[in-house]
Amino acid sequence: MEAVVLPAAIFQVVLVGPGFATGREVVEFGGRFGVLGTWTLGVILVGFAVLCVLAFELARVTRAYDYRTYIRNLIGPAWPVFDVLWIIFMLVISGLVTSAGATVLADTFGFPELLAVVGILAAAGLILYLGRRAIEAFDVAGSALFSVGICLFAVVVLVDRWDAVAEVFRTGDVRHSPSASPLAAAWAGALYVAYNLPTTVPALFALDRQTSRAQSVASGLLGAVMVFVPFALTFLAILAFYGSGITDEPIPWLTMFEAVGGGALAAVFAAVFTYAVIDTSAATVHAFLDRVDDALVEGGRAKMDRRRRGLAVAVVLVSAFVLSRVGVIGLVAQGYTALAYGFLVVFVLPLLTRGVYLIWRSRRRALETAQVVAER
Repeated sequence: MEAVVLPAAIFQVVLVGPGFATGREVVEFGGRFGVLGTWTLGVILVGFAVLCVLAFELARVTRAYDYRTYIRNLIGPAWPVFDVLWIIFMLVISGLVTSAGATVLADTFGFPELLAVVGILAAAGLILYLGRRAIEAFDVAGSALFSVGICLFAVVVLVDRWDAVAEVFRTGDVRHSPSASPLAAAWAGALYVAYNLPTTVPALFALDRQTSRAQSVASGLLGAVMVFVPFALTFLAILAFYGSGITDEPIPWLTMFEAVGGGALAAVFAAVFTYAVIDTSAATVHAFLDRVDDALVEGGRAKMDRRRRGLAVAVVLVSAFVLSRVGVIGLVAQGYTALAYGFLVVFVLPLLTRGVYLIWRSRRRALETAQVVAER
């Protein structure tokens, strides 16, 4: 069970922290299209289901459980391009969740934003210092907490304002993207999948538990569903406020809670969200540190000790602090779209071509070996 659930949970919690937890990402890639956002939903479900299964199975058959080896197997000498994109992705993600977390804590509890940023980064640094087991436990707990929390939050909003959602569908409302088409909404879903698929990278270290294709398939499908359900529920909740300026809010969930649940619900949301923010930062930076260690070993040097690892964490988190000053809307609208096209070229397309070939080749060799053994 752990072999199936843990990679899916890590994938989900790293992905949902930057976007669903604020609601901003869902607005940019689905909610702003109004009723046409259902095309986004379809692409996201199918896209993640197919690509997560392929990504997990490729890691299993090639025994590549760190992202340097994994990407080298996938794109060969072009791997430094992915390295650059991944570092930018990691910093943008860390900056986004830190910025969003600080905004939530400031708006909900009145904490000074600077103090909130420092607290979030310090907590992520502590989890990283405690090591792999602490990160795994934090990931599983965070995935469960967020999955339950986002579903309950969405239900509260939808029960209170379902008539508004039904009205959007009845009228075909697309007022915030009047020139949009089903193709545009579907393409937004494809871009969303493209830039989020690299969140499979932090889950690579947990894939060494998988010993069969059935486990890879089950884990990939589970990860896709665990991402799709909160996205779909958040999308519907946004439609409940579609005519109320929700698409301009940096933290849409907070606006929705203030309207339907008051301060108490907003406080519960803030607690769940802060946990997700810390978890996302820790898991993302952990993948980066593993990449650095692999490079050191390949160069004939020892892995980072705790002092050097702590220094690397500090550098990354300080960089995330600088990016957090950009703000949520700017990071989502500008950084994510550019990264999506980059990852589409260096990760998604290679996974659908060379990745499929490597999986097929491994399967063929396994069958040939089994046949030779049977003939003896």
